[in-house]
Amino acid sequence: MPYETLDHTADYGFLVHSETLEGLFRESAEALFREMVANFDDVRVRRCIEITLEEETLEDLFVSWLNELLFHFEAHKMLFRKFEVKIRGTSLNATACGEEMDRSRHEMVIGIKSATYHELEIWRDERGWHAKFICDV
Repeated sequence: MPYETLDHTADYGFLVHSETLEGLFRESAEALFREMVANFDDVRVRRCIEITLEEETLEDLFVSWLNELLFHFEAHKMLFRKFEVKIRGTSLNATACGEEMDRSRHEMVIGIKSATYHELEIWRDERGWHAKFICDV
């Protein structure tokens, strides 16, 4: 499994791994929605949105990416399951695909409000890229 959840008082933590930086952003986004939707595999790919972000640092880009996805969930009730990500420096161009939440089909288990900078770490080693991050619930 490319991610694991971390015990954290009153919040929700993740530790995500991937061979590539783009993969790390993809896997982190998927981890969010896998934890929010008990039957994540039932989320269909019906609609895609384009996301373009530019930030000062990689950490800023990472937090902005996750929060942009959470914004679309809150504002438009979009559940995402497929992500295409391209990163150049501290710029991101991505496509996120999924469908609008349907309470008759989607079992929501946790409400993640936002990704935070609290305990945020992104690093690379001989095994690939890793991110540790905490989300407000």
